[in-house]
Amino acid sequence: MIKRYAIHLIHKYQSYPGLTRFLWLLPYLFLVAVLIINIIVWIDGAPWYYSVLTSW
Repeated sequence: MIKRYAIHLIHKYQSYPGLTRFLWLLPYLFLVAVLIINIIVWIDGAPWYYSVLTSW
């Protein structure tokens, strides 16, 4: 889904070469951001994540 959205944006902004290079990296930047967030949550013990998953 992220890759399709990035390709859509690339086709839309083809006249800006610097922007299209950044847009090709968008799916990978998204995955890196998710990985970093998951590592931080795992290291901290996930107190807020646990409260979201369990019932109040």
